[in-house]
Amino acid sequence: MFFWLACGLFALALAAAAAGFRAHLRALDARCQFSAAAIETERYQVFIRLLRNLDNDLPDDERKRAGVKAERRERVRAYLRALTKDYGRVLQQLRVIAVDSNTDRPDLISILERNRLTFAWMMCRIDLHLCLDRWGLGNMDLVTRDVIELVDGFQAIQLRTKFFTESAVWGH
Repeated sequence: MFFWLACGLFALALAAAAAGFRAHLRALDARCQFSAAAIETERYQVFIRLLRNLDNDLPDDERKRAGVKAERRERVRAYLRALTKDYGRVLQQLRVIAVDSNTDRPDLISILERNRLTFAWMMCRIDLHLCLDRWGLGNMDLVTRDVIELVDGFQAIQLRTKFFTESAVWGH
């Protein structure tokens, strides 16, 4: 009986993880208006500082502490939504470049898909750690590490966007 209950819970957790992964992929595929303006990634440095100091200055009262931690988790989620939106816009710019390019760019298409899948996977990991933190089991250092990797990846794909834009314009 216990075995079947454990299998059912595992299947339920797997279905929830797959649904979350799909939701993150859809968020990256959201159609947005094309903008050639560069997205400033410097604002995410504030986000990283917030994550590094997340557990500093927490009140001693357990009820207040839970409220402050919940508020901070919501702020983290708001930054993650903005990061997802910006990342999706950069991917959209690369898609437009790939479609408008005079030469076939299979390397660009593979980079796009790999980055999209990696980003969605990292967001799922961050969501899991935030949920575990809500129950007192999470490790916010892992969230910080994953967010730093996402921001670094975002900056790298922006550099690629600039390179591919210039090569599409100048035909290199």
